[in-house]
Amino acid sequence: MKKFLAVLFVVMLIGTVSVSAENAYGFNDEIMGFLNENNVDVSIFLPIFNYNEHPSAEVVKPVEDEIYRVRGTAYSYGWTNIQVQQMLEGYINSTLKWMHLEYAYIPKCKVTLNGQEINSEYRKYPLLQFRDIIYFPMTYYDSRFLGVGRTYTEDGRFFYGKIDANEPYHDYFGEYANKEKYPVSGIQDVHILNGDVNINGNITDNELEDYPILWFREIIYFPLTWEYVVEEFGWEYSFDNENGLVINSK
Repeated sequence: MKKFLAVLFVVMLIGTVSVSAENAYGFNDEIMGFLNENNVDVSIFLPIFNYNEHPSAEVVKPVEDEIYRVRGTAYSYGWTNIQVQQMLEGYINSTLKWMHLEYAYIPKCKVTLNGQEINSEYRKYPLLQFRDIIYFPMTYYDSRFLGVGRTYTEDGRFFYGKIDANEPYHDYFGEYANKEKYPVSGIQDVHILNGDVNINGNITDNELEDYPILWFREIIYFPLTWEYVVEEFGWEYSFDNENGLVINSK
């Protein structure tokens, strides 16, 4: 009996080690079952996971969501193992490979807009920093605080332009502190806005921009680049280590 229990323990231990090695990416059992069923080599997910630590939930969850979507399609259309593998590889190479290696951060530098220093620690719509550029939330009060309005053109495009507005600053104070960073993706809380955007009559493909317009907490976020701030809207713009980013639109 003791010998049987010892053998059983060893078998269980080997099985545990095997599952752990297979599931180093943090996927749930249902996801792993689908991947194993279709002979998917989980190492294809390496480009989107940090090699040095166990992947965080904020990265694993959207990947699992996409695998569920692929699984549903595979079952509906009777895909083969090869088709499932190709679909997942295409998804990773075309989308996740860059999406989950980029983050929007809560800015650490000082930001002053029209004389008002913006504190994003508890702000429901904080300033964001993406690709080293500060992004501003285009809420009703925030956009009018800077004198910018948003409408839709007849072709359905967003249109941004200067408006005659002088709204006071509205804090949008939130109950909980913001995280230091948020992954930018097509399925997470922060993502790049799809489609064309009209800025003062100039139409651009937002997804091809170096500093695209973002979407966060159901609000559009606008990049405060020199091109937009100075050339398009004619605001005063300065940045230095002591004062941080200073913009005056009035």
